[in-house]
Amino acid sequence: MVLRNAVVQLISSVGENRELGLALINRYVHEGLLDLALLAPGCSTLTEFGKADCERRTIHAAFRPAEAVWVEPREDGQHFVRRSQFAKLTSPTATATAAHPRLSGGPEPSQSPQDQRQPQQPTNEREPNSGDVRASKRRRNSGGGAQRRRARVVLKRLWPNGYPTEEEVSTPDLLERFGAEYDRVEGKANPPSKLGIPSPATVLREVGRKDD
Repeated sequence: MVLRNAVVQLISSVGENRELGLALINRYVHEGLLDLALLAPGCSTLTEFGKADCERRTIHAAFRPAEAVWVEPREDGQHFVRRSQFAKLTSPTATATAAHPRLSGGPEPSQSPQDQRQPQQPTNEREPNSGDVRASKRRRNSGGGAQRRRARVVLKRLWPNGYPTEEEVSTPDLLERFGAEYDRVEGKANPPSKLGIPSPATVLREVGRKDD
C-alpha cells in the first residue's frame, strides 16, 4: 500500500487524531510490524528496508495528511508499507489499543506468573538432508514459493489475459491496485493468513519487472 494511503487510513481509524496516527505508524514501522519499502524514480529499483534502516526513518504528514506524507531523511521515490509476515495485526484501531493500552484505560501488558512458569515444550526438529534441500529448490523454481503463488492469484484476478506492461500500467499504480484487490478478498479472510500480503518485490518479480 502507498504510504500516504496507509497514514490517512490509520489517522481516520483513531478519530482523525493526526499526532496519534503518526505516532502509531512510526511505532509499527520501527518495531517491524509494518515493512517499509522505497520505489526509486522511474521504477528502476525497489528497496525493502530492514529493521535497523526503519528505525533511522521517521514518517511525517501535513496538517491535512491526504495532501502530503513524507519520510525523513528525505529520499527520492515513493514509499510503500505492508503488514509484516511476523505481525498479527487485525485492524489499525485494534492494534492501536493493543500497542497503547493507556489510551483505552487498560493496564500495561505483562506476562502472567502462570505463563512465566510454563516450561518450554521440546520440538522435534531435525537437520535438513540433501533431499529436503533439493525438494525446496524444486518448489522455488517451479512456482517461486508460497508468497509468489499467492501474488499470482491476486494478479490473475486483475489481469486474467496477461500482465500489463510498464507503459500500460505504471509500477506504483500496479502495486496500489494489487494492494486494494488483496485487501478486498484475501484481507477479509477469517482467520487471516499468517503469511500476510506478498511484498512489493514479490509482486514485481511475478509480473516480470524485477529479476528473481
